[in-house]
Amino acid sequence: MGFPHGTPFALASRYGEGDVDALRAVLGDPAQAQTWRTAVATLGAIGGERAKAALLDFLLTDPTATLAAEEYIAKSSVPIALGWTARVAVEAGSDDRSALDLLIKMTNDDWWVNEAGIAWTTPIHGTRDALLQSLIIKGFMGLALTGTPEADVRIKEAFSQTVEGAPEPVLTPDETTAVQNLGIDSRMALERVPTNTRTAILNGGGAAFLENLADEAERVRTQNLVGYYQ
Repeated sequence: MGFPHGTPFALASRYGEGDVDALRAVLGDPAQAQTWRTAVATLGAIGGERAKAALLDFLLTDPTATLAAEEYIAKSSVPIALGWTARVAVEAGSDDRSALDLLIKMTNDDWWVNEAGIAWTTPIHGTRDALLQSLIIKGFMGLALTGTPEADVRIKEAFSQTVEGAPEPVLTPDETTAVQNLGIDSRMALERVPTNTRTAILNGGGAAFLENLADEAERVRTQNLVGYYQ
């Protein structure tokens, strides 16, 4: 089943750990490709290690495949789903930071190239760079949905290193603590904004895009994910 306006978090979050295997089976069945996006969103709302593993398996299987548009849309929705997963963990008071750390890395193309090896052919992108830039944008969107201080820092770093004339970022005490608590790989990914990431941001709307992400992170932080669709 699909939803014309996206999968509502309020509905998807009613599912639980016991539904992960069935959703994983859906994602492994090409005959059900039209429902993949809904399955991805539902796994994101369920959260937890098994759901995250199912999402990553779906994303990383056959990284050089030729994808139909609906297949690309479903696979590229995984970072958004991981944003839901990370937020669910935050609201549950969980110590699991794996989805959050992964999303930070997904905002740079070196994760997509070196870790994921993504080189899909799609009807949407004319070049691999265009594909990677679209995935970087998805990474930023997913990270904003975590509503975390780490997301705020990443958006500030991206703004200062992408928008001409922007000042150095000024971090709050919570943001400074969040950076200090990151592992070295995640900290490097958060603080570094390489060329392809800057290009993706500029093509995605530049300052306005980043300002919208900051507003999104604040809304999630204060109102949680009720009312969100994916």
